[in-house]
Amino acid sequence: MTNEHKTKPTHPTKPVPTEFVGMLENARVYFGSHIVDATDGRKCVDGRYTREFAGIATPGGDFGFVITLMALKPELSAEQAFDAVYNAVTQDGGSFYMHTAVDLHGAPIGCGHIAKAMIADNEPSYGNIDHQKVADALVYAQKRMNEGANIVMVPLPGSHREKGVGQVHGSKYTVAACDSADSEQMYFIYDVERNRDYIKNLSDKLGVSFDEFYRLHNQQLQAILKLLAIGYPIYDIFISDDGKRAEVEFAGKVE
Repeated sequence: MTNEHKTKPTHPTKPVPTEFVGMLENARVYFGSHIVDATDGRKCVDGRYTREFAGIATPGGDFGFVITLMALKPELSAEQAFDAVYNAVTQDGGSFYMHTAVDLHGAPIGCGHIAKAMIADNEPSYGNIDHQKVADALVYAQKRMNEGANIVMVPLPGSHREKGVGQVHGSKYTVAACDSADSEQMYFIYDVERNRDYIKNLSDKLGVSFDEFYRLHNQQLQAILKLLAIGYPIYDIFISDDGKRAEVEFAGKVE
């Protein structure tokens, strides 16, 4: 048995509520036909990323790690938190990844994970962060980008049409969140093991506790899912070693 399959749980699969039976069958067909090779870089869990974006799916992209660091180290200023993560992710020549939207509809950023963290009422669910610091860090990121920092800002077209949340297991492959901006089938995607392994390396570079950083990161993941995907089905996706098949199981719903 290879490492690709060691992440699969051994407990019985959850019973599928009647209202999700048809959705599960559609998800199985979709995920099975949208397997892609995993690539370097990070992206958000946003469902508007097409198959050319196969970096690690994690809430907020690299900016999401800035928000996590703010929760872990509240004594840091917005600029210090951003620079710490930026320096860590670009240390080996990589880029800092985040996204916005083509049509902002008046929002300060087209990334829901960042935008929701900038609202005072959401501070507790994000780990008691300072929402103003998040806003300040976003302004600072734009300043750094204007100065030529190695920041990849991806503008995503279209609107949210997600049908559920896909938790991808394994390290060699992932799945595309959608085909295009007007896709009728679109999913929030989160790369479980790839993200965990990346955070282990990142926390080492930041000099912080992996356990605490990962705990707060997962708390913030749950926060944004509850804000954007409450009631949506969650699927565990296990991709075969050759990348040709995906086993999809119902894992519950966002609540």
